[in-house]
Amino acid sequence: MSLEVNMSNENKQPKPKYTLEFKQDAAKLVLKNGYTRQRAADHLGVSLSAISRWVKAEKGPEEKAIKNHSVLNLSAHDELIHLRKENEQLRMEREILKKGRSLLCERSRIRYAFIREQQKTYPVTTLCRVMKVSTSAYYAWANNPDRQNKTKEEAELKEKIKQIFYDNKQVYGSRRMSDALNKIGLKAGRYKVVRLMAELGLKVRYPKKFKVTTDSDHNDAISPNKLEHVWNAFVSIAEAIKQMTTFYYERV
Repeated sequence: MSLEVNMSNENKQPKPKYTLEFKQDAAKLVLKNGYTRQRAADHLGVSLSAISRWVKAEKGPEEKAIKNHSVLNLSAHDELIHLRKENEQLRMEREILKKGRSLLCERSRIRYAFIREQQKTYPVTTLCRVMKVSTSAYYAWANNPDRQNKTKEEAELKEKIKQIFYDNKQVYGSRRMSDALNKIGLKAGRYKVVRLMAELGLKVRYPKKFKVTTDSDHNDAISPNKLEHVWNAFVSIAEAIKQMTTFYYERV
C-alpha cells in the first residue's frame, strides 16, 4: 500500500508557479479586454479555476470599496481617483521615456517625428512634455504644408541619390554626389547630401591603390630566360604556316 502511495506521489506533476505580473495580466484579459474566462484560460494555457481565482483577486479590492462606499468620504474618494490618474500618467511617461530617451539631445524636428509616430498610443500633451517640446510648436510643425512638401522632395532626392550611387559603382562621396545632382537640376548642398546618404546607409567603397609587386631596380643576378628558345621556335613555325598558306591560295 505504501509503495503505491509513493509511486503516485512520484508521478504527480509539480504545480506550476506564476508571477504576480502574469496573474494580473491574465485577469486584465477578462476585466479590460473583454475575454471570457474560458477563452483567457485557453489563450494562456492555464486552468479555468486559476483564471477565476486571479480575476476575483484582481477586482476584489474594487468590489470591496464599492460595497463599503459609506466608509469613504467624498474627499477620500476624490483623492483615490486622483492617485489612480497620477499612477497612469507616470506609467505613460516612463514608457515614453524608455522609447525616446536617446532622442532628447537631438534636434526638435527629430523629436517631432517621434511624437508623430507615438501619438496613436499616448496623448500628445504627455509626449510633448516628456520630449521637452511645446505642444503648439509640435502642431505648427505637423500642420505645416511646407514641411510635407519638403518631406516629399527629400524622398524623391533620396531615390535619385541611391540611383546615382549604385550606377557609379558606389564610389561617389558627398562632394561628387552634390555635383552630380546639381548637374541634373536638383539643388542639394554637400552637408544635406551627407545627411541623406547617412540616412540611406550608403557608404563609399574606395578603390584599392595599385601595388607594384615586381622590383627590377636592383643589382642582383638575373636568371636566364629559358623559355626564349621555345618562343622563337613557335614564331618560326607560325611564320612557316603563314607562308605555306599564302603559297597555297596563290596557286589556287
